[in-house]
This record gives sequence, C-alpha cells and structure tokens, in this order.
Amino acid sequence: MRRLVGAFVVALTLLVVAPGAQALVGAAKPPRPATAVLTFAGDPGLAGVATPTQISCNFPSSAADGSVMIFLLATPPNTADAFNMRVTRDKVLVTVSSGAGSSFVSRSFEGTGVKGFNAATGVRIDSPLTETTAENPSAHTGTLGAITSITGSIDCGSQTAGKSTVQFSGTTAQGAVGGGARPFRVECDTSATVGDRVVLVGIVKVGAQKALVFTTLGPDSVTVFESFPGPPASTHQFVANTSGAATLSATGARVAADVVEQNPTNGSPHTLHLAGKVVCGSTVHR
Repeated sequence: MRRLVGAFVVALTLLVVAPGAQALVGAAKPPRPATAVLTFAGDPGLAGVATPTQISCNFPSSAADGSVMIFLLATPPNTADAFNMRVTRDKVLVTVSSGAGSSFVSRSFEGTGVKGFNAATGVRIDSPLTETTAENPSAHTGTLGAITSITGSIDCGSQTAGKSTVQFSGTTAQGAVGGGARPFRVECDTSATVGDRVVLVGIVKVGAQKALVFTTLGPDSVTVFESFPGPPASTHQFVANTSGAATLSATGARVAADVVEQNPTNGSPHTLHLAGKVVCGSTVHR
C-alpha cells in the first residue's frame, strides 16, 4: 500500500473526493464522501490537480502502537507518478514515487504543521516539509523533484471504522496470537478487475509484541499479512483458499478459516485461525 507523494513547481491545489467513502448500506442518512483540498509547493513536474484514488480514515498505524491515522492516495497530472500521504496527530508524511520493480524511485518528506487532527473526522494541515529520504538507505530517488510545503484539509465524510468480531488464534515465530484486532478498520472494496473483497486492518497482540495485521477476505479465500515494525521489521504472509473460508455480503463478510504461513524463514509453516464477522465502515470502488 505504498504510493508516495510528489514535487511541484508552483503551488498545487489538490481536490480529492474519495471514490466511494460510503456509509453502510441501509443507513438512515445518505453517505457523505470523504474529501480533501491540499496545496503543495515545490519543484517542477507535478503541478496541477491530482486525481484521487483513496482516502482512508481511522487507519491503524504501521507502528503498531495503537494509534490511528488518515491515509490518502492520489495520482498527479503526470500519471507515471503517484502521491501518498499519512497524517498522524502531530505529523504529516508525504512521498512521491514513480515506476515499479527495479525502476521504482521515491522521495519522502514530513512536517509537523497538523491542526485539529481527528482520525475519524479529518484534519487541517499547514506545514513546511523536510526531506527524510536518507532515513531509508534502500530508497532510490532518480530524477524526482522535491516538495517544500503543504496546506489544506481532509474531511472524512461519513466513513467509520466499521465493526469486527473476528478473533485471531494460533502461533507464529514471534509467539502466540490471541484476541481481536484493536484498533481496526473494515473496508469493502469493489473491483471489476479483481472482484469484490473485504479488508480488515488492525493491531493484534503476538507474544510480547503487537503486529499490524492486514486481512483480505474474498469468496472462499483469506490472505493475512502480519507485520512487525521492528527493529528488525518483518512481515509474514498466511493464506487459505478453501470452500467456506470466507463469505461476502453487501455490507461485510464472515470468516472461519485456518490460514497457513507462506515461505517460512525457519522450520515448518505456522497456522492461524480466524473466526468472526466484519461490517464495512466505508466502500471503495477500484
């Protein structure tokens, strides 16, 4: 999920309307879409209005510290590049990226001018940006430009975190897994290309640590990525493709599955059990 935000010659006004930040089906009030109006200043190449692809509020932090953030993706006029934003209570992180695989390049920036942050409702931003690319030794910058400031706001509309009764159990290399995800976010994704999916993202206790667990539910399929922030950072993938593993509905999904670790680094693969129900707090049409 990492697309990174880019650089501008002139101030860039970015009007973002999340394509499907819908409330649950059957809600009394019509859904109010999430929106963002953001202005960047910086180097040439990415100036103009960007096309939104996603606004995700109530998003559990990858630091697995129990905090939540606002996550945003958008595409600039130069569609070969991509924008990524993460906004926390005291920081805005912005990156620009381009390419894929061996040609992937990126630069990262951050600032502290965050006001009125609420991961469930929105935020105002007015901040100079400082480059932090050097903190990632594996990053390649290529010819990407730099961004120097950002101003604007994000409104979460009628998005909610959704509901989840899903319980995780079993063991991994880091220890026993137990309980539900807290905090969490549940999202319905619809796509004519890859089909409908329900995504549960949350923080789960694993041994003495906590992990960010990214669970994708499809018809008769379950995929779980378990990520630890470290150091050292690590990620483990678990998969089940069996009849009845997951069942989707118009507003969420049910899961009852044993997911098996893929490509374990040491020893035999571990198995996790998932059971419960999720209700989506937003819908994204991809």
